[in-house]
Amino acid sequence: MTENGGFTNPIIPGFNPDPSICRVGEDFFLVTSTFEYFPGIPIYHSKDLLDWKLIGHVLTRRSQLDMRTTEPSGGIWAPTIRHHKGKFYVAVGCTQRFRPKEWDIVIPRGFYVTTSDIWAKDSWSEPIHFDVPGIDQDLFFDDDGKVYFSAVNQIRDPKITKHGLGLATFTTEIDLATGCCIGPIKWNRFSTFGFGIAEGPHIFKKDGYYYLTTAEGGTDEGHQQWIHRSSVGPFGPWEAGTEKSINPILFNDTDPEIRNTGHLDFIQATDGQWWAVFLGVRPQGDQSQFKSQLGRETFLAPVRWIDGWPIVNERKNISLEMKAPGMHRLTQPRLWRDDFKGPELQLGWYHLRTPLKKAYKFDDNQAALLLYGGAYRIWDAECASMLLQKQLYFSMDWRVKVRFTPMHVGEEAGTAIWWSHQAYASIGFRKSEKEDLEMVCRYLDGDNEFQENVSPLTQKDVEIQLVIKARKLHYDLGYVLPSSSGSDTVFIKMGSITSESLTHRLPGRESPNTGAHFAIYAQGSYDWPCLEPAYFQSAEWEVTVKG
Repeated sequence: MTENGGFTNPIIPGFNPDPSICRVGEDFFLVTSTFEYFPGIPIYHSKDLLDWKLIGHVLTRRSQLDMRTTEPSGGIWAPTIRHHKGKFYVAVGCTQRFRPKEWDIVIPRGFYVTTSDIWAKDSWSEPIHFDVPGIDQDLFFDDDGKVYFSAVNQIRDPKITKHGLGLATFTTEIDLATGCCIGPIKWNRFSTFGFGIAEGPHIFKKDGYYYLTTAEGGTDEGHQQWIHRSSVGPFGPWEAGTEKSINPILFNDTDPEIRNTGHLDFIQATDGQWWAVFLGVRPQGDQSQFKSQLGRETFLAPVRWIDGWPIVNERKNISLEMKAPGMHRLTQPRLWRDDFKGPELQLGWYHLRTPLKKAYKFDDNQAALLLYGGAYRIWDAECASMLLQKQLYFSMDWRVKVRFTPMHVGEEAGTAIWWSHQAYASIGFRKSEKEDLEMVCRYLDGDNEFQENVSPLTQKDVEIQLVIKARKLHYDLGYVLPSSSGSDTVFIKMGSITSESLTHRLPGRESPNTGAHFAIYAQGSYDWPCLEPAYFQSAEWEVTVKG
C-alpha cells in the first residue's frame, strides 16, 4: 500500500481489448476480446481490481468457436460477461469475414454461453445463438425477469438519417432459453460525429435509472465513451443531461501517454466504490494513430456519481500513474519461463485460428514439447502449427531453445514476432536445397516488403537458442549457438523489423485490432506436413526495461 494510494495502468498489459467485468461476492471476473486467436475469450480473476490472474478461457472447443480462414482482426469481438442467479453468461459474436478497406464485412449472428462454475476447465456450454445479427453483444437482466439483448449494426433503413458509417446500437427483448426475439427491435444510440460509430453497448440499472453506455468515434484517436439514462426502461427514451458537462465521460484525445480510450464497462466494489475498466493504447515514437505494437490494453479508473451521472477520474485524462485512495502499486513480473513439462500447455498459449487437430505433444524423456509441422505455413490464411504468447512489455527478450532434424527440403522450425500473417518477422532453421541446414530470417523492410536473410548452419544436431530482442521501436532477431566449452556465444543478429512496420496499415494488411505475440512454429513444405517434430526445450521472456 502506498502512502497516498495509487496504482499503475494498464492493469492488464498486452493485447487485451474491450474489457467487460462482473463481480460475485469479493471476486472480480474480467474478459477481453481475442479476435482470430484460439482459445477464445480469456477469463481474468482479481480480488482487488489490480492483481489479475488468467484462470481460463470461455471458448475452448471447436463446437463453440470454429475459425478457418478468418481474416486478421476478424473473429471474437467485444464480449460481455454477466452473472445472474448463480450462472455466468458471456455474450459475443464471431466475425468470419472482415475486409474493412472494401467494407466487405459479414455481421455475425452472435450467441451466448453459460457456466455455473467459472473455475472449472471446459465448463462453458454450447452456444445459444441470437436471431439478430450484430457485433459487441450485451445482455441485461432486468428486475422483472425480462432479458434484453443489445448489439451494433449498420443502419440500412432509408428513412433514418445516418452519419458517416452509420453504426448504431439497438436493443430487443429475448427469450433467454432460445435466444429468439420476443419483441420489437429498437435503435437506441446514433453517433453524430467522427466516423458515425456507436458501439460496445452496455445497459445497467442504478437507483431507478437505466443507463446505456457506448463507445463512440471508432477505436482510433477519436475513441471516447458516452452515457445516457432513462427513467422508463431499456428502450428509453434516453437523456444525456447537459451534454457538455456529462459527455464524453472518457476521452484522452491526443494524450502522449494513453490514447483511444473507450469500450468501457462499470463495476461496483464491495465497499461501494465504483470503477470503470476500458481499453487504451500507449503510442510509441512518432505514431499518431493506432500505433502500439502491444495493441489495445485494459485500463482502470475510479468513478464518482454526482446527481445520477458517473464522473470518470474526475474528468481528468487517464494516466499511467493513477491516484486512488486505498489502492496500491504492484511489482510486475520480470521473468517468465515454460519448460514444457506438460501434461498440458500453460494458460496463455494461443493458436492462430481454430486447430482441426492437436499438433503437439509432451515427451518426458526428451523434456520437450514436440511440435509437428503441418502442411500450412505461418503465412497461410489457415491454422498453422504455431503457438503464441502475448507480448506484455515493450522492452523484453524472448528466448526459445529448439532442436529439429528436417527430413525434406523446406521443412522449418523457429520463432517469430507476430502481428498477422501479413506483418511479422521470424527466425528459424530449415533444410536447404543442398540438403544442409540453414538459418533463415524473414522480416518486413522499410518499404513494407518481406525480405529473407539466409546463413548456412555449420554445427549439426545442436540445440539452438533463438532470440528476439524487443525494444520500443524495433525488434532484433538472431540466435546463439553453444561453444565447445558449453557456454553461450555472442548473439548473432540476422534481421530486424521496426515496430511501425509491424503495425503499419496498408491495403491488404488491415489488421488494426490485435497486438503483438511471440510465437514458436514448425512447418512442412510444398503442402506436405513434417514427419519428424521440432523439439522445443523451453520458451522464456525477460523484461529489460520496465514499461
